[in-house]
Amino acid sequence: MAELDKMYDEIMDTIATSQSNLLLINLLKDQGKAGSVIKACLKLLEFFPDDIAIRKILAETYIEQGNTGLAESEIENICRKINELSQIYKLQAKLFQREGRLDEAIEALRLYAAHCPDDQEAKDLLSELTARLGEEKSVLLTPTMAEIYFEQGEIEEAITIYKEIVKAFPDDRQYRTRLNELENINESRKVEETEKESSKEKKLKMLGTMEKWLEVMEKKRASNP
Repeated sequence: MAELDKMYDEIMDTIATSQSNLLLINLLKDQGKAGSVIKACLKLLEFFPDDIAIRKILAETYIEQGNTGLAESEIENICRKINELSQIYKLQAKLFQREGRLDEAIEALRLYAAHCPDDQEAKDLLSELTARLGEEKSVLLTPTMAEIYFEQGEIEEAITIYKEIVKAFPDDRQYRTRLNELENINESRKVEETEKESSKEKKLKMLGTMEKWLEVMEKKRASNP
């Protein structure tokens, strides 16, 4: 067993990348060699102190071994590093903003805010983008567009737009009245379609019955020439 551990150490000493060493650590973990996993992780962290993946395996192994204090320390190191890396979300948001991808910029800023809630610049940018996105949507979602959908027979699309308009202008009775009209029209149309479908089924059933009756009559004629 000691000879095998020595072999693992020698392999680890010759591997230059943390990713390659992670494969070996996972192999040790799968074999239940917790002590060797901890030793290997600590050794690797001397060369790759910022590697979150190594620290995660180390924290998991500490927990499995019941070393909660050491596990907590490693988890704190990981969280600290993640918070540092979360700056990339802010940079991503600015990139998306430049490209006009407001939805994605807002989502990136929300992810960033979860890690850095005190960043006032990010808060201001999030408010600005959210307001701008709301304005763009309000421009797109107009009664004119809804009526175009209605004229084209896309009544449910028209209803969806009017619902958004009513949310934006809850005190406007005209929009609410038109929404109710469209919903009533849509409901009546659904009832008509259901009745047509039911009528079609009845006709098909009747035709089936007639075909069977004719078949019986033909058999009787054939048997009584």
